Amino acid sequence: MSAVSHAARRRATALAKRPALCSSLRMAAGDDITVCAIVKDERRYLIEWVAYYRLLGFDRILLYSNDCSDGTDRLLDAMEQAGLVEHRRWPSRPGQIPQNSAYEDAVRRCATRWILFVDADEFLRLIEDDDVHQFLARFQDDVSAVAINWRVFGPGGLERFEPAPVIERFTRAAPRDHPSNRHVKSMAVAAHVVAPGPHGMVLSQGRYVAPNGKDVVLEDNARLRPPRYRIAQINHYVVKSRAEFEDKRGRGNVSVPPDQMDETKLRDEAFFARHRDHDEEFTEILNRLPALKAEMARISRTILSIDPGLRPLWRADHRQGLVRYRLRRASEWLRRRAGLSPRRS
Repeated sequence: MSAVSHAARRRATALAKRPALCSSLRMAAGDDITVCAIVKDERRYLIEWVAYYRLLGFDRILLYSNDCSDGTDRLLDAMEQAGLVEHRRWPSRPGQIPQNSAYEDAVRRCATRWILFVDADEFLRLIEDDDVHQFLARFQDDVSAVAINWRVFGPGGLERFEPAPVIERFTRAAPRDHPSNRHVKSMAVAAHVVAPGPHGMVLSQGRYVAPNGKDVVLEDNARLRPPRYRIAQINHYVVKSRAEFEDKRGRGNVSVPPDQMDETKLRDEAFFARHRDHDEEFTEILNRLPALKAEMARISRTILSIDPGLRPLWRADHRQGLVRYRLRRASEWLRRRAGLSPRRS
């Protein structure tokens, strides 16, 4: 079992004495679950992300938008009108970390028993279960949180955005023992959460377990090693293509107060370099791709019927990389036919 530092243990002990953010009187029964994220200028990726978590069986999808300028708010408003998500605008405030304050608000208003916090570039992969309710059925009643390890993916040689699902475009992952894979994301019983974080939770009661149901103690900054991948993992598409990584840098960082944001708080070239050469081919998540594309198409039709003004934005996205995407896919198909391995850029 991993150890935590004395300072982290003291802080967790102090926080655990606080009352839970979500009143137990409002605690939902059963295994209903919300997935929650805060996004900033990530419109191009949200239909895929929402479709994916709907297919996993999540009962509610709660999205906070932080100072967006690319049409994200407009898209999420249409999704909310369609009954697909709950959308809350969450502007930056001096001295306040947008991500942390949004998560605290999400716990307070949570209408389901369980809640999972992830980012828009993170996809929960269930390895032995068909949906999230089967996954939650694994755990005893005294479990209050489940820590799920990252599996970090690199750019796979791609230089620019392409109009295809993220899980299809990026299939090269970091080795199992890569330090980044020690990070976890957590799903927790909302009524037992005292302090939610991007990775770990401080709980008022209950057990913190791995997906196999065994008790865990997280290291500093919510790390768990070695990674546990037999039952579930979080696919983290942390950089995407080279150009998309630069876009990500330009969006800023929702884990930093706006009045403290500077160049040192942004992921730099060294960060990209650490993930550039991940080369373990990992395609298991693609078994969900046909259903995902069908759900994305259904959501797109619904959204456009509500707000036709979104169509020009989508057309611009598709024009940006459609020819390049089709040429790359054709090249990959020809190489497979010839018995050659995928080309590395």
